[in-house]
Amino acid sequence: MRSFDIKAPQKAKGADPVKRPQMRKSRGHYRKTLFTGIALVVLLAVIVFYVMPQARADIKLRTEPVTRDLEVRVDSRQQTADAANLVIPGEFLQSETTKGRKFAATGKKDVGQKASGFVYIYNFSKTTLVLKAQTTVLNVGDREYLFVQDVGNIRPTALIGLEDQEVDQTSLIAPVPVVAAGPGPAYNLAEGARIEITNEVFGAQPKALYAVAAEGGLTGGVTREIKVVTENDILSSFDILNQELINETRNELNGSKPNSKLLDKAASSEIIEKYSSASPSQEASEFESAIKVRLKALAYDESEVLRIIRERISKLLPKNKILSSDAQFRLNSQFKSIDLASGSGILTNHFEGKASYQLDKEELLEKIKGKSPDEIREILLSRPEIESVEIKLSPFWVKKMPRFGKRITLELTP
Repeated sequence: MRSFDIKAPQKAKGADPVKRPQMRKSRGHYRKTLFTGIALVVLLAVIVFYVMPQARADIKLRTEPVTRDLEVRVDSRQQTADAANLVIPGEFLQSETTKGRKFAATGKKDVGQKASGFVYIYNFSKTTLVLKAQTTVLNVGDREYLFVQDVGNIRPTALIGLEDQEVDQTSLIAPVPVVAAGPGPAYNLAEGARIEITNEVFGAQPKALYAVAAEGGLTGGVTREIKVVTENDILSSFDILNQELINETRNELNGSKPNSKLLDKAASSEIIEKYSSASPSQEASEFESAIKVRLKALAYDESEVLRIIRERISKLLPKNKILSSDAQFRLNSQFKSIDLASGSGILTNHFEGKASYQLDKEELLEKIKGKSPDEIREILLSRPEIESVEIKLSPFWVKKMPRFGKRITLELTP
């Protein structure tokens, strides 16, 4: 028998044998990569559809005007505010103080030159007249003139001619000097200007007695005004100083207590001494006045008034309404009556504000989750408490509200 010598095949140098376990490892790596990819897609979907979507809903609530008129008692003997009885503490102020300063004179006095000249007197009364300077006034409109001296022997004025009669100039007495009653150019008159004459005895008879400016007319009237102190200047200076003292007291009070209120009718002042450096009609451009005043006043804290009024109104509102913030109100207060002797008074207050509705945010969030803007508006605007709704969704592909409340910002504003 032949024997065969069987030998195992030799591995060629540089050649890697094929191994089955390596194929299993490649398939496992593929599965792992696939699962990772799926997880990433799912994660991306979660981020895109659940994490990134955000929404904001701005809901404007309806408001209604609230108007109330309430009386509050201000009492300096009260220690704390009493909302139930509408009483607040008052601060009684009492002091004596002085104040003085300079004031400008408002009066004017014309110390200019008076117009003067000569006039011819025409007497058609057929009686020789005597006109006393003290009892006779000449005038042109509201401008008055006076004789410098008495005028006598004013014989009747003669006429020449039968039809077109003219004055016989020789029948006139010599021109008479006159002077204006006041200074200024308004009293200047041109030659030939007619001047009416009024006498206490003869009266005013324009057809029988008048004068005419002689040659050159009446001239020399010049204005020059100077300042004089009037009686009203002095009296008003006292009033101004008095009011300034009250204002200073009010400002000092507001500086130390910003909420303090001192109404005009809540302050009383008595001038116990007064002085003025000038007398009425005295020529001066300015003068000095001073007063000493006894002041009494009743102040109060306006924030306390507002607080107890708001408390009273809030108790009367329905549970689903609330007063708006203090910035949206008007409060007008005046003392109906005041007794400074006792340091108390009744304050009438006219309050104007707004009341807005109150809604539960959590309830609203549940109603709008997952809804489209149109659905949300239909749901919310059907409620009488809501005036308007504004919806903002992001990113741009989001078409509905997120289903998670944490991704929704809900703002309620009156």
